[in-house]
Amino acid sequence: MLRYGSLTRADADPSGVRQKNRVYVEYTRHAEREEEELGAGRRAAAPRAVARKSTAQSAAPSPPPPPTDRLISPISPMEGDGQIAEIANKPRVTPRRLQPHACGRACIRNYSDVDMDQLKGNNPLLMPMMSGWIREIVRHRTSKRTVLYRAPCGRRLRSLDEVFHFLSITGCRLEIDCFCFDFWVHCFTEFEPARKFCSIKDISYGKENVPVSCVNSLNRDYPDYVEYSTRRLPTDGVHLNLDADFLTCCDCTDDCQDKERCSCWQQTIQGTEFGPTGQLDPSAGYHFRRLVNGNVITGIYECNARCKCRRTCLNRVCQHPLRLRLQVFKTLRRGWGIRCLDDIPKGGFICVYAGQLLTESLANEDGKNYGDEYLAELDYIEVLERLKEGYESDVVDDDESGDEKRDEEKSDDETSPGGDDEDAAGTSSSETGRRRAGASRDADFVPRHGGGRGGGDTDLRRSNRARQTKTAGSEPQHETKKTSAAGAAKPPVESKRPAGTPSAGRLSLPDDDYKSVREQFGADEYCYIMDAKNIGNLGRYLNHSCSPNVFVQNVFVDTHDLRFPWVAFFALSYVRAGTELTWDYNYEVGSVPGKVMYCHCGSQECRGRLL
Repeated sequence: MLRYGSLTRADADPSGVRQKNRVYVEYTRHAEREEEELGAGRRAAAPRAVARKSTAQSAAPSPPPPPTDRLISPISPMEGDGQIAEIANKPRVTPRRLQPHACGRACIRNYSDVDMDQLKGNNPLLMPMMSGWIREIVRHRTSKRTVLYRAPCGRRLRSLDEVFHFLSITGCRLEIDCFCFDFWVHCFTEFEPARKFCSIKDISYGKENVPVSCVNSLNRDYPDYVEYSTRRLPTDGVHLNLDADFLTCCDCTDDCQDKERCSCWQQTIQGTEFGPTGQLDPSAGYHFRRLVNGNVITGIYECNARCKCRRTCLNRVCQHPLRLRLQVFKTLRRGWGIRCLDDIPKGGFICVYAGQLLTESLANEDGKNYGDEYLAELDYIEVLERLKEGYESDVVDDDESGDEKRDEEKSDDETSPGGDDEDAAGTSSSETGRRRAGASRDADFVPRHGGGRGGGDTDLRRSNRARQTKTAGSEPQHETKKTSAAGAAKPPVESKRPAGTPSAGRLSLPDDDYKSVREQFGADEYCYIMDAKNIGNLGRYLNHSCSPNVFVQNVFVDTHDLRFPWVAFFALSYVRAGTELTWDYNYEVGSVPGKVMYCHCGSQECRGRLL
């Protein structure tokens, strides 16, 4: 950028090189770049009234904040002091010799009355062994180890597919997520804390399907009383539509094994086209009720009350009550946390985050007055739309495109010797301009693959208004049919890509002016906030970690309203018994002016600060 001006007496240098009223040229490219970087830094940390956790996983992990001189505090060894031992009443089943037969209901006749409701309170992976099954770990000559399940009839099953088929044809009441073929997952062990200064048998007061114990191994303090609720409770100003007539459903009778036929599965799969890659992922969703492939950023649609499938459906996970044995315990610097008493396989469902649904204004008011440590915003829409931010930077301005077009036409006129060549050159220039305009329109929908939280809702609305103003100010252009040098009209070029299929890395969006999905519900629509400070479930005790072992997933169960997804937690990797369960809060450092919060997760990748 060049800046022109004239020197005054105050600007004159002592050497006398610059003289009064003499024209000078100043290069300000470096200063302009610094201003842009400063503006980008301000947009990255949009100011907020209170701190709120993000319940939607970003497409890529946010960059770490600048290094800090503060030392990372290690976790106290007394927090997780305990031992992992075998359970006291280990079930012992006598192996039965396999007789050639066709499996049916007779295979489980001695255990036909065993129900999972009767076995609740035990390790879910232990329930098959309490129902006549045997879990065997086979060691091969190559030191490889595999897991086999021996059914009550003596038949050996080697995979989850075989187990699910056996459960279907025999009518066994066990469910598929009670089986695990990872040899490193232990089913006969449990964690027992070394000391208990004070304890509570069930912190949910009987409202959970499984008792949630609470222990304090550091002192004799008890956790604050919280009204326990397993469901989200809307407050004033929150209109949560739970009418079943507004849900799409499936008519599957095979427990939704065929993803191509199940309409609920297809909602999850088709939604992956609008993800960061822009490609369809046919494997998206649960794999035998476990999210082994990680977070599905576009959300998961489970089967609902209108579907004809049974409770053993493979697409029903978060709607089931709690089955894992979890324990709330006191930490040294992070308040109360939660840990598992049994091993959890990778992708296993843990629990949901429940509490009061608040409007943004009410959440800001309550956060300032009573604290914001339990506020989590339902930003599913914003995280997806943030993938499309930055598309305006690729659009060529009307003035610039007009100047370039005139320069090209002038260059063609100078180089064209004859009339025919001049006509052909003019046609080529017009086609080039039209292709450039088309490329500019396509560039609008290129998603940004960078992670982070972006500039927030304010920047997104400002970007939309700027785009609408720019579009309204431009004049419509009417295309005319161009002919080639021979005078014949060129046939349209057919696309080899099927209709309705977006190209890789692009989002399939309408050609009209972009409008946020949030604005479709009303002019004053903002993110709704889940508050679990006074009313909530055990999800409120999940602490933050910069190296979490739990990830958050948005799931649609009782409503398909994009504003109100369920917030569910799944195991990011194999979790050993006695390990604390943590997830990444995705706080923005500097987003709340005047508030600083340090991180005490004790991880080697600790970022030092949360706010």
